[in-house]
Amino acid sequence: MLASIKRLLVKGFRQPLSIILFAAVLITPAVSKELRFAATEWPPYSGANLKGNGFSPQLIRLIYSQYDYEIQIIILPWARALKGTVEGSYDGLLDAWYSAERAEKMLFSKPYMNNRIKFIKLRNNDITFNQLSELKPYQIGIVQDYAYNKAFDTSTELTKIPERTFVINFYKLLHYRIDLTLEDELVARHEIKKISPLLLKEVDFLPKALSENKLHIAFPKKNESLVDIFNSSLDEIQRNGSLLKLMLEHDFFVEPHPTL
Repeated sequence: MLASIKRLLVKGFRQPLSIILFAAVLITPAVSKELRFAATEWPPYSGANLKGNGFSPQLIRLIYSQYDYEIQIIILPWARALKGTVEGSYDGLLDAWYSAERAEKMLFSKPYMNNRIKFIKLRNNDITFNQLSELKPYQIGIVQDYAYNKAFDTSTELTKIPERTFVINFYKLLHYRIDLTLEDELVARHEIKKISPLLLKEVDFLPKALSENKLHIAFPKKNESLVDIFNSSLDEIQRNGSLLKLMLEHDFFVEPHPTL
């Protein structure tokens, strides 16, 4: 058929213009629309070595593939990802926390997940947490330079022992060198399962979160139409169960959408 179309074009001076244009359309390859989203190395939400680059990139693909967009995920350090999105080098930034300062420079989607920082203890320990003053007797392993919660971070009454990573703190907890550590619940579960899924039976996440931050997609100011697509599609996949299915594929054990 392609050869026939080419013959039509070669003999175009004898063919009606409409036939020539139709033939040209047939042999012109379709050009897909591409969106470039910035993300950071933050398993299980996003990461270069995760299945499909993680939950959040797969959520983006699920939503925008319905509109014939091809999605490219670029994994970057946070500062570069944020700067590039503000400047419009990227079409959006995954897993962003809202702030009034950021909202002056970017547009934010509806929230699609809650980022919960929780204390973790050994299962045979009877520690409870309702207010920070209850934690005065305990040694708490923290990650150096990590911002957890203003009241917690600035407290001088709590014994906080910094380490480079959550994993170091987790091993210290297992060996009774600290009483508590803390991390985003999904991040902690992911890291513990990488060591051994059986270790999840050795610890408890205290029910009350120290802090909660809703996760959004942040967009350059020029991309209002992409925000609208995301928001309307998010509502739909929450209703039809697609979001819950995606969460279960990534072993997420929290409700599929945050309490607004």
